[in-house]
Amino acid sequence: MAIHNKNFRWFVVRPWITSILIATNVVVYALSLRGAGGFTPRIETLVRFGAFTPSTLATHAYWRLFAAGFLHANPLHLAGNMLCLLIWGSLLETRIGALYFAVLYATCLLAGSLTSVETSPGAFAGVGASGAIAGIFGALIALTILGKTQLSAGFIVMNLLINIVLAVKGPGIDWRAHLGGLTAGLAGCAVLCEVTKASTLVFRCKFPEFVKINAAILIGLAGAAAWITGFAQLTTNDFAKAAIFAGGTMFFLKMIDLMLAARKGLLIVSTLFAILNTAAAAIAAQSEMRLWRATCDTFSSRRHLLPGLDFNPLHICPPPDAAVTLLCLAVLTATLLVYMEPALRGLRDVGFIGAGLMAEQKRSGGL
Repeated sequence: MAIHNKNFRWFVVRPWITSILIATNVVVYALSLRGAGGFTPRIETLVRFGAFTPSTLATHAYWRLFAAGFLHANPLHLAGNMLCLLIWGSLLETRIGALYFAVLYATCLLAGSLTSVETSPGAFAGVGASGAIAGIFGALIALTILGKTQLSAGFIVMNLLINIVLAVKGPGIDWRAHLGGLTAGLAGCAVLCEVTKASTLVFRCKFPEFVKINAAILIGLAGAAAWITGFAQLTTNDFAKAAIFAGGTMFFLKMIDLMLAARKGLLIVSTLFAILNTAAAAIAAQSEMRLWRATCDTFSSRRHLLPGLDFNPLHICPPPDAAVTLLCLAVLTATLLVYMEPALRGLRDVGFIGAGLMAEQKRSGGL
């Protein structure tokens, strides 16, 4: 294992997503204390920030199902959840990788929130990451059942009993969200394991973690752009739209797969991502700058309504091309710096890396 880690450090996963989630929860909690006069956020603040209520689905406020997972009712609530997230999240993320962990976390958070909204009686305001964190624990249980991890039965049973007691007896704790998240974690991890097994039928190589994450970001941005732009007008059939997008996604992933299998494949893929990230930034920036320029032009045309105002539109409305160019250079530089290690490994590659990735995929038995 030590030799593998030394030769393929870009293939080793660290709990970055767990760390980011903990930091985000703490920051959001600090922001929610504004105007509270203490360490307990006001209920009005929590609702304004995204707590879900019985009317969440009826009013189509679906964003609350996710936002509520970053809010907490008091310091003890926050500390308990973050401690569990630190312990369980680190174990799961280092085992399955950042991308799969993020997908499972979001799925369990949604499942916990939906279960609570649909089954909780009376008026309530739901907050907390408990559903998602219970889902993480559920995923660890699934990995244990599938024989994919070496966690002891004592660890599983002890943590399960503690959480059952807290969920049932703890004041104000929503056991429904815990149950929904736990179930989603169990099922989601099992499905993800089967999907990973099936990928061996399509892809020759096991994708390094940075490839999976960057590809997922680009695919997500492409999906959002396709929905906003004219892609939606290609056909009125939702199934056809999904099929077209799925086909394009599979083609993109297969091209990456073939590049990784080639000699110096890591260098090729790293360079490709640098170009694609820069192009995505340019497209997004052009769209935003057009909107910003239109706003500036509107303000400039009405400056005569504010007598005595010495206003030069160029002071707050810089030329769009300059701003877009700076952003693209920043994205290109950042991508090259982040991917310097795999790029250098790819530069020195004489064919062993592609063979190693293909061997990893061939030996893959799921997660």
